[in-house]
Formats: sequence, C-alpha cells, structure tokens
Amino acid sequence: MTDALEALKKNLRTTPPPVAAARTQRMMILPVASGKGGVGKTTVAVNMALALSRFGKTVLVDLDTGTSSVRACLPGEPAQDLYHFFKKGIPLGDCLTPLPQSADPDGEFAQFSYVAAPAHFMDELVNLSTEKRERVMRAINGLDARFVICDLRAGAEDSVLDFLPIANSGILVFTPKLPAATLAAADLVKAGLFRKLRALFGEESPLWRRLSGPSLKPLVADLMLRVEDPYDDSIPNLEAFLADLHHALGDHPVVGALHRALGHYQVCLVPNRFAAGNEAQEGAVKPPAETF
Repeated sequence: MTDALEALKKNLRTTPPPVAAARTQRMMILPVASGKGGVGKTTVAVNMALALSRFGKTVLVDLDTGTSSVRACLPGEPAQDLYHFFKKGIPLGDCLTPLPQSADPDGEFAQFSYVAAPAHFMDELVNLSTEKRERVMRAINGLDARFVICDLRAGAEDSVLDFLPIANSGILVFTPKLPAATLAAADLVKAGLFRKLRALFGEESPLWRRLSGPSLKPLVADLMLRVEDPYDDSIPNLEAFLADLHHALGDHPVVGALHRALGHYQVCLVPNRFAAGNEAQEGAVKPPAETF
C-alpha cells in the first residue's frame, strides 16, 4: 500500500485548494459499483478517494459488508466501524479511520478517512434490511465531507440498487475482455436508473400526484415496463422510451421531468485492463450504448 501511495503522490500535480474553500461547497457522493466481482472495484474506490482527499475532506465508506475489502487494502486497524454504527449506535462520523502516520508521514492525505465494514461476518450486517440501508444513507448525507466515495457490493441487488439513486453520478467498473462483465455493468446502470425513476414517478410520489391525472398512469407504467423488459424489443432503449412518451403526451410536465431526471443521471464507466482498437469498441463501448 505504501508503494501505491507513493505512486499516487507523483501523479497528483495540481495544487489542492485550501481546506476552508471545500467547506463552502456541496457534498459530492460517488457510488462505485460493478456488475461482477473481481474487476478492480475496490482498487478504483480506494485510489479515487485518496486522490480526491488532496482537494477536500474525503470519506470512503465500505458498503461491501460481506468482504470488507477496504479494510484489507488500507493500513491500520479501525477502532470503530459499521458494526459500531449499526449495533452500538455510534454516529457514522465517529467511525472514521484516518491513515496512520507511518503510511502518510508527510500528511499529504490528511483529509482522507474511511468507514470500514465489520471485521467479521454477521448476516444482518451483510444483508442489510431496508431500515438499515435508509439509516446509513441518512448518515452518509450528514457526514462533514466534500467527497464521499461509497464502495458498493458487486452485482444488482437491493443492497446496491438502493444506494445508487442517492447520487446523480457514479463509477461503474468492468473488464471489457469479459463480455459477461460488460453486459452486467450495463444492466446494473439500467437497473439503478429505473429504481430512481420509480422513486420519482411511483404511486406514492408527490411529483406524480401533482403532475398527472389517473389516465396517464397506465400509459407511463406500460412504457416503463416495456423498455425495462429485456424480452420486449418494441422499445429498445431509453431514447425510444422518451420519444414514445413525447408522442403520446406532447409537452406534458411529466415528459419534461423525465428528460431532466435522465439528463442529470450520469454514470462513468471505467474499463479495467482496457484494450485498444476494435476490441475496445466492441467490448466496452457498444454494449452500454445499445442498452441506453
């Protein structure tokens, strides 16, 4: 890990702004996910958090509670982690672990800290309930930080999808040489986006109740089901979905709200072991583009 820190220091040429300036800026939350495990997700999350800490107070939250890979990557032993947050009622801000001085003797990453996952397996903390997921989401939003990096579990499950809509952007790591990993990455982005759309326009949504009448609900619900259904090619992607919706409703406020929601949802795809040339185009660019 010391070698990785030294390499990172050499690559960071920009002088970071004063710490005081960062406090006036809005917090940025960046989830880091992957469709499959073993593609370098935690490596990306750790190094990104270390790099961002040069520009503002940064917290890395290990939400991959089954393996605690962050704890294995970083030096030092956390005094308190997510176990203490969930089981002992310790505030999340009191579960932060900085780098030990031996790993950062010059204090170049003094604004970095992390929240480790529990050190040992506990089923209720590996498979977080809805209440626990909501609780840690609120706590993340309350952290005193400029940047929060959330290292999520691999795959598309509630413990991942529920965390993606807390931000309008995120990092998705995959390996283009493994077609299954690329397709899983595209499916994960799509699943997270539809989770966000359902939150915005679901039956209990104040926006939905305010902007639409009862006759519009079946139409929009049907279109959303068709574009999400992988076995229905009548609406191949989200662009076609919006086109059909605009054709049916015209310049209705619901159409405008959907355009804004989709436009603000931006995920950065990070291919690991990226190959050049035609292999990169076929393995890394086309599958996500065709999905959306």
